[in-house]
Amino acid sequence: MQNRLRSLSRILKVQAELHRTEERKLGLLKQREAALGEERVELLGALDRHDTLYGAFIYPMAKRLRAIEEEEANVKRDQDVVAGRLRERAKQKKHTERLHASMRGAWSRAEEQRELVDLIERAALPAKTSLP
Repeated sequence: MQNRLRSLSRILKVQAELHRTEERKLGLLKQREAALGEERVELLGALDRHDTLYGAFIYPMAKRLRAIEEEEANVKRDQDVVAGRLRERAKQKKHTERLHASMRGAWSRAEEQRELVDLIERAALPAKTSLP
């Protein structure tokens, strides 16, 4: 039982690390989405200004805006995938935590029972007497 408890502890640590990894991935994707949004706003602001070379840059800017929109869609799709994996990791981690707590409780009860049996056996033995 002690080996199983140690094994569950290791599994719990691994699952916690996998959960943190998925959280980091989701955070990076959100940062990327924010950066793309800022870039889109910047390009739209440049399109609103009427500079002297406005006509020369309108096609590349529009092309870049389309690329940003596509990339934002890809990032959003990746966020959904990672968020799903994160929920699954959280479920697995919570299940393992419950299993670990249950096993720890069973181990404690078994240990208490062993101690009680040992105490009863010692009490049931005749007292040692020393001869004069």
